[in-house]
Amino acid sequence: MDSPMEKPVLLLTGATGFIGSHLLASLPGKNYRLKILTRQRTPELEKKLEGLDAQIVEGDITLTGPWQEQIADAELVVHMAVFHHAYRLNRAELEMMENVNIAGLGSLLAHLCGRGRGKLRKFILLSSIKVTEWETFGNGSEDPHWSYALTKKTAEEVLDAMAKKWNFDRVILRPTPVYGAGNVANTGRLFRAIASRRFTFIGDGSQRKSLCYVGNLVAAIHFFLEQPPRESQGAMNGPMAPLTVSDAETLDMRTLCSLIAEAAEVPPPRPILNNAQARLALSLAKCAGWVLPLPTAVRSLEAWLTESVHTPDALLRLGFVPPFPARQAIQKTFSSGSP
Repeated sequence: MDSPMEKPVLLLTGATGFIGSHLLASLPGKNYRLKILTRQRTPELEKKLEGLDAQIVEGDITLTGPWQEQIADAELVVHMAVFHHAYRLNRAELEMMENVNIAGLGSLLAHLCGRGRGKLRKFILLSSIKVTEWETFGNGSEDPHWSYALTKKTAEEVLDAMAKKWNFDRVILRPTPVYGAGNVANTGRLFRAIASRRFTFIGDGSQRKSLCYVGNLVAAIHFFLEQPPRESQGAMNGPMAPLTVSDAETLDMRTLCSLIAEAAEVPPPRPILNNAQARLALSLAKCAGWVLPLPTAVRSLEAWLTESVHTPDALLRLGFVPPFPARQAIQKTFSSGSP
């Protein structure tokens, strides 16, 4: 059996979030010494770490502190810490988003690699599929979707530059919207609304959406953690392009809603508007948006009427197959707790 010093040190940021919590739950039996960088030690986090070879490091990546020396021996990193956007974004929130998503990443890397430390072998950045769509969100920082996508795009560029400078492997994962037990974001709200029979969808349901079950995302993270050095860079042909992570199947909205309803044991929701009526409603909502604060209503309509298809083709070519098909993943979302 390996001694503690023979285990590679794996640093996790964002481990208390939705995705991070699922990653933590998958780590028992893995051969790592864990360091969990978090702003605050909590009894809930300590309970999640029971039975793991883990150390909690208290610190904020946007601030200097003792944490910077305490993480210096990390060989592997999964960076999930992020400041998310909302429908409205004030100046202070925009600055915080930039500090966490860009400057915080730079500070983290500087203290992992600076001053000749050289222990970092692989850095996995959890980015966002929104990076591929950022130019479609708008043309100014007043649009929170644009701002969030731009900070993640810039973070990818920062990581690329530092990986080249300090010669470590970097993997950039761009998950599509993630679902699973415990998700409080948009996909979680969709699951809960259908389960409580408070949901009615718009249009004919033919629009296709790529989603990612959290278990498939966690499996992709393990896939790259376990790759030998440099193999993750793509056969020595330079840095591998950022990778889309999604379920193997892309579902149309009608099928997605039916599978959620089936798992929740409720009747499937029915549409209230056909596509033409929904597009007229969207036009009216956009016009009203000039005089009324309707960003949520407008974005909800746009989300329904716009296809969003991002398949994991590059991951499949690398040999990774998402282990959970959509039907099984949706069933697990309900059987594992509140979606």
